[in-house]
Amino acid sequence: MAITPIDRESPFDVSELFFSMTDRKGIILAGNDVFVRVSKHSED
Repeated sequence: MAITPIDRESPFDVSELFFSMTDRKGIILAGNDVFVRVSKHSED
């Protein structure tokens, strides 16, 4: 699955913790609410 950059920022507050975890291949395994909102990925 190719990802196309959209050249648009997704702001978040400096006090928000941005967290995600991937496997060795870069497949996203987990992310917090801030990650979901900023990355625009679904929680699935």
